[in-house]
Amino acid sequence: MIKTHNKILTLLLSVLAAVLLWIYVVSSVAPETTGTVGSIPITVDGGLTLEERGLVVTDQSASRMSLELSTSRSILSKLTAENIRITADASKIQEAGEYSLSCKVTFPDTVNANEIDIIRRSVDMVKVTVDKLESKTIPITLNWTGSVKDGYLFEVETVVLDPAEVTITGPKAELDKVSQAVVNYDISDLDQTTIEVLPLSLCDEEGTEVELSELCSASVDETMMTMPIARTKELKLEVKLIEGGGVKAENAKVTLDVETIHVKGAATVLDQMEDTFVVGSIDLAEVLDREERTFELTLPAGVSNISGETEVTATIVVTGVLRAEFNVSNIEIVNQPGGNLHAETSTRTVKVMIRGATSEVRSMTVNDIRILVDLTGYDQTGAYTVPGRVVISKFPGVGVVGTVEIGVTITHSGEVDFEEG
Repeated sequence: MIKTHNKILTLLLSVLAAVLLWIYVVSSVAPETTGTVGSIPITVDGGLTLEERGLVVTDQSASRMSLELSTSRSILSKLTAENIRITADASKIQEAGEYSLSCKVTFPDTVNANEIDIIRRSVDMVKVTVDKLESKTIPITLNWTGSVKDGYLFEVETVVLDPAEVTITGPKAELDKVSQAVVNYDISDLDQTTIEVLPLSLCDEEGTEVELSELCSASVDETMMTMPIARTKELKLEVKLIEGGGVKAENAKVTLDVETIHVKGAATVLDQMEDTFVVGSIDLAEVLDREERTFELTLPAGVSNISGETEVTATIVVTGVLRAEFNVSNIEIVNQPGGNLHAETSTRTVKVMIRGATSEVRSMTVNDIRILVDLTGYDQTGAYTVPGRVVISKFPGVGVVGTVEIGVTITHSGEVDFEEG
């Protein structure tokens, strides 16, 4: 019984040993088997060399390859798409165009490549497209939407972008798609100068954003925007009237060809300005009946006229007064020169025009007017023309139109006696 049991055990061990031996032979010792390794990446080498020549590979006909191999089972089991390297060398290409490149298969160092036969490749040659590598510099522009708060002003030409341009580098075919570089910003309800960093978008002629491939690069992808926002204000223009020559402010009608202007500036400056702006002054003594005066619009520092006018013309019309002319001979010299000098007027009569309220002018006579000639500072003999000051004694509302000049002669008052010594 024991002998029978031992025979069965020996038989089973023999069968097991035979099976193990067969497995070993099939998996390790058997000389040949076939298998396929698929989806192996195809890499195009020589990119740096092409870049030095101003070239770049923009397309290749196949990006992966399958290999049917003949080798031992143990070697085949070690081969994968990750450790087999397939390359196509583009380093000898000298100019843009289409080329067919052969592929080189490199097996991992963990296997003996001499024991592997390539039965079939899914791709024999790789066709590549080589384009010129160029650079293109594009100014950055602001694409704005919305409106600033009422009473404030935004002018796109005052916006500063830093940097103001972007340089993109890549295949010419891709760069040709880009026509503009823009940053987008909503200015709604802004009421102060704004500084912000904004992302950059590359767009075609229609403003549609262009997505460039990894073959392209840009010098910047954002820019700093400084956007001045100015305060605005409406100013009413006015001329200051200086009463004189018998004309009061109520007797002068002033018309301006520009009555109001809009200005811009810092809020702190505009808040201190009155709503009325005086462009200049007019001495009514210098206006006869009707006259035009032109004034330059000179605004305070930091304030600009956004209406566009650079000057304003005022038309002055004098009404409600009466003019009259008198031949005045009542001429007096005051402040005679000192020493032995003596002055006399060579002008005996001078015509004086006066103006004022009708009732006062009609009540006047020549005796109400005298002319004073002040010779302060005249200390040499000779003939002079000296301004005269017209004095009207009893009619304070009447004034003089224009000026008068009086001829004066200064001489020695007498001879000097010399005694013999």
